[in-house]
Amino acid sequence: MSVNSYLEDVAKKLILSNEEENKINNSIAYFKYNMQRYFGNSIIEIREFGSYERKTNLPRKVDSNSDVDIMIVFDDDGSTPQTYLNRIRRAVELYYSSSDIKQSSPTIVLEMNHIKFEITPAIKKYGLYYIKNEDSWKETDCLKDRDNLIKVNKQNNYKIKPIIRLIKYWNVSKNYKWISSYIIEKSIVNKFDWFNWGCINYIDYLIKSFECVKENVNQKTYKDRIDIALNTLINAKNQERDYPLSALMKIESVIGDL
Repeated sequence: MSVNSYLEDVAKKLILSNEEENKINNSIAYFKYNMQRYFGNSIIEIREFGSYERKTNLPRKVDSNSDVDIMIVFDDDGSTPQTYLNRIRRAVELYYSSSDIKQSSPTIVLEMNHIKFEITPAIKKYGLYYIKNEDSWKETDCLKDRDNLIKVNKQNNYKIKPIIRLIKYWNVSKNYKWISSYIIEKSIVNKFDWFNWGCINYIDYLIKSFECVKENVNQKTYKDRIDIALNTLINAKNQERDYPLSALMKIESVIGDL
């Protein structure tokens, strides 16, 4: 097996199975039904956003804290963001009393057996979504983030989403998930927005993506871990023609196996 076929194979295994996705989608549909019953006409819409909507989240078999971000968009009655958050908590406690429920500002976290929901209140003005930011509202770029990822992924022969999942997997297994998933995605998408930086295959994209994630983290410990991964990946790429087995073992030491 070549380095690139190995990376492609691991990336495919990091996609949610149909069974897991169906369970999550059924839970989302039931959640929306319950919230519509509770709030009635005071909500405009309920939608998923974040990595689940963008299809870059990891299965729970590799990330037990994998979650789904859900936005409840309220008809703006002038209430504070915390007031809306309190309303969401009361609604969730009514229908999910046996589940783990807590506030982790700016969201209400609903932990179930097979998935975790992070629920945030929002309002909508002139087609833009605003979410809680301490005691006020801030605009969110969730729709732009989704559209940019779709565009950049297509421009790069559909390698960006698999690479994002691979680095998220490294972040979970080697970096204790200390780097924000959002930072990982944003860094990579921004880097490849207009150029492919000479990348052709998975190993090229993985090296360049690690480099751009490193540019967007400040902590020395995380930078050092990225450097270890980068040096190993570069050595593997350089050795693959003459020492394919050694190169593959180096890649496995960075990414791991499933």
